[in-house]
Amino acid sequence: MRSKAIDHSLAAEDWGRVAQLIDEIANDVLGGNAYFTTILGWLDAMPQEVVRANPHLSILRAWMLLLMPRPDDAERCLQEIESATNGPLPDEVRLQIVAMRAFLARQQKDTHKALDLSHQVLDALDEGVSAPNLVRPLVALNLANVYRMIGDVVKAEHWFSEVLVSTQEAGITLTLAVISGQAASQIMGGKLHQAAETYRRGLQLADTAAQQSGRAAPAAALIHTGLGDLLREWNKLDEAEHHLTQGIERGQRGQVGMALCNGYLFLARLRLAQGDMAGALDMLQQAEQLPEAYQAAPRYSEPVGACRARLMLTQARSSADDLKARRLEAVEQWAEARGLSTDVHISSVDDEFEHLVWARLLIAQGNAAQALQLLAHLLQAAEEFRRVGRVIEILALQALAQQALGDIEQALAILERALSLAEPEGYIRLFVDEGLPMTELLRQ
Repeated sequence: MRSKAIDHSLAAEDWGRVAQLIDEIANDVLGGNAYFTTILGWLDAMPQEVVRANPHLSILRAWMLLLMPRPDDAERCLQEIESATNGPLPDEVRLQIVAMRAFLARQQKDTHKALDLSHQVLDALDEGVSAPNLVRPLVALNLANVYRMIGDVVKAEHWFSEVLVSTQEAGITLTLAVISGQAASQIMGGKLHQAAETYRRGLQLADTAAQQSGRAAPAAALIHTGLGDLLREWNKLDEAEHHLTQGIERGQRGQVGMALCNGYLFLARLRLAQGDMAGALDMLQQAEQLPEAYQAAPRYSEPVGACRARLMLTQARSSADDLKARRLEAVEQWAEARGLSTDVHISSVDDEFEHLVWARLLIAQGNAAQALQLLAHLLQAAEEFRRVGRVIEILALQALAQQALGDIEQALAILERALSLAEPEGYIRLFVDEGLPMTELLRQ
């Protein structure tokens, strides 16, 4: 009904009525209960001097641009709001600008700034500064994603749980985004069975919402892609393909960039597990062709370049000597371009993944002792922040490095520790994907 009223008011050029109606649905919009492009279309159809004269409409436009995501356009919009206002901005508008800058800081990987600004907003809300109802859960979700980005499992899980309590009436889009992040944090913490239950709860909520509204929730794409990758780890490859395909299809229909970025990279891993190297490379290419803003969204997959480097290492294992040397050299050039070194300073889980790829390269080049030095630093950080999934992976690589040095007894002792952590949660592909050297160790 509101959509028809807005369209009617636009046709009548009743700009005051349009502004009033759009302002009334601001909370629903931020919760994802309307399409961002539709809202932007309404705002763009109005004379821009009318929009600029209304701080609430201008700030809503900035939110839409941010969440689509179009971060550069969002920042320009925020600057226009700040420069166009005569006198101080209303506290409600000023606080939302800080909130959006917290989102932008996370997208720019400035985690310290993102944490600081997010806490500033939440503190101000606690002190009674007014803002649309959904600003708090959106900022809390941003905070959870920053903690997940830096690999602090305990704080990430805490904030995902906190925000989930406040999103039950906020709209299915925001709720599913929170559930997706919560499950990803559980996976990082090595709790695969718990994550599977979280994903399945998300699918049930998405199905219920679709039945009630008569249309599928685009954000269900996030749940499908996450569950698909978890099923791949359990070696349930057919089920994994079903969910990953569903996730990518829904992500394409709903323009859910985060789901597409995750989905293509997860599907590349699945193709590798299926022995389809060409298919894996194709999926990586699809991911690389996505808009850069999609890859700045809170991914639960690894950086595309690092995934490609790891794929080349897998190819090198079965290559003839000349081709193997060229592939290892290509990965080494990637590592140099990324500035990787044994002077490890891990500021994010993306950094950690890149260093694990480099550790694999060192082992492949016959530098297992150097790899062990690197892995020891990585293990300490992963254990400190309870990234159990990474702990298992690092231990597996330590076992391979000891094997390469000829210390089979030590390799088996380390592998036994990795398996003791992995077996209760059903890890399979983490070990199998390391190839023949790992198979030989497991047989012993």
